[in-house]
Amino acid sequence: IGQGVGPDEEVTISARAASEPIGYTGQQKTYEGEVWTVEELMADMLVYSDNTAAVALAEHTAGSVDAFVALMNQKAAELGMTSTTFQNPNGLDKDGHVSSARDLIRLGTAAIEQPRITRITRLKFVRFTPGGRVMEVKSTNRLLGTFPGVFGIKTGDTARAGEVLLSYAVLSHERFLGVVMGSPDHMAETAQMLAYAGQIFGP
Repeated sequence: IGQGVGPDEEVTISARAASEPIGYTGQQKTYEGEVWTVEELMADMLVYSDNTAAVALAEHTAGSVDAFVALMNQKAAELGMTSTTFQNPNGLDKDGHVSSARDLIRLGTAAIEQPRITRITRLKFVRFTPGGRVMEVKSTNRLLGTFPGVFGIKTGDTARAGEVLLSYAVLSHERFLGVVMGSPDHMAETAQMLAYAGQIFGP
């Protein structure tokens, strides 16, 4: 989220945002007309992978999804993500929407330098009360609380990309970033990768 967008700013969910598909069967919805804060939408997006939250934040930050995607691609270029082109703010399959493991590491490196992000990505449970209703969610990252030292960052799962996980862990006082892409089981493969890293670089 760009500078100048405060965590307590209120965002009304638009029809466009509310029409985004849920990520998986049983995922709770965010509804048109509900009022959320920027910080709540950040948590809903990063913890619960809510596609609506990503679009709502894009609209609030840049005025439109297209304008926000342009900002995303500008930032990607600044970070040296030379194999990345964004077509939407939530990572759903779309022609031309591509990235690479190397580029996701570059993105993760920038993300873990932002305490506002890592404070959210380490959360296992979050409780929201939009409009008075209660929405309690669990992180889509099942390694949180089960693999010591894992603090995020983001899961992904689409038909074209397969299962994807950009992970951040602190092991043996060292920080690690890892990426699994196109996986049949991104949690198990990430756990294996981090266990190996801990053995190689551990005390």
